[in-house]
Amino acid sequence: MYFKEIVQSIFSIKNIGIHKQVSILGIKFKFKTQKLLINQIREYFDTKFWEIDEKIEYTRSTVLAVKYNEHLKKYFGKYRSKNLVVIGCGHSLEDFVPIDGAIYIGINRAFKCNKVKFDYIFASDQFPEGMDELKKYDPNEEFCKKFITYIPYSFNHKMHNNDLYDIKHERIVINSSLNAGMPWDISCEPFATYWRSSTTFNALQFALYTLPRRIYLVGFDCTKGSMYREIPTPVNPSDGYEYQKYGWGRFKEDATAHYPEVEIISINPIGLKGMFRDVYTKKFVDKCPELSNEKIQILEEELCLRQ
Repeated sequence: MYFKEIVQSIFSIKNIGIHKQVSILGIKFKFKTQKLLINQIREYFDTKFWEIDEKIEYTRSTVLAVKYNEHLKKYFGKYRSKNLVVIGCGHSLEDFVPIDGAIYIGINRAFKCNKVKFDYIFASDQFPEGMDELKKYDPNEEFCKKFITYIPYSFNHKMHNNDLYDIKHERIVINSSLNAGMPWDISCEPFATYWRSSTTFNALQFALYTLPRRIYLVGFDCTKGSMYREIPTPVNPSDGYEYQKYGWGRFKEDATAHYPEVEIISINPIGLKGMFRDVYTKKFVDKCPELSNEKIQILEEELCLRQ
């Protein structure tokens, strides 16, 4: 046997992934490579900087919320024993049957739904076709108030989208940190964004704060092909269908803990099926024959029983 082969049989070094494997007389040892150590150090400091940024964001948003969310106090418990309907822009909205006597909250372009008159509208983003229609919607605010999101990027606050400035509105300060949870009191704490998922969660926290008997969710299909910002991008990696589903799950946990007396009901659920109590309209069921084999609740029948 050559000397080189003898040495290799006693001692050898191999690169295995991110480790070096050293063998001495058949005993194997693993050592992390320099690249792995550098990556671990970088990840450690990235995590620490992210935690610091989260704390700064919470401090900024809390300082501003104490000042600018105070006007929300008048809404606490305002709709006890009432039904609230929060409306999104999903395709299932087409099959919705209005609920008499309910309070209606619209999310962004949902105000274009002509089936109901909205009491409140929550908006954050500029609509692709422009904001003129939203500005003209009940311009004297005889029955509808508009809430616009403010993000505390600095102590010199600014709204999420400057194109909304000339709309008569009330402001709400949010905490855009990814891990922000639901506040106990939105009149002095920032709203949570739930993984930056949707303006919907701002409206829902407001709805819960009014302590209604029930909150109906309409037009929140939460399916691919029906959602705004459903594909993650390098600029907004926290966008995407799966992140929004995750946001809904976290919202449900907080809503159950903070407001256990408020029932949340999904009307014609698709992506949110099974998350809350599910109720369907007859028109929607007629379009989905697969539901005929399931034991489901019909909205019209339920509303008749309550009369």
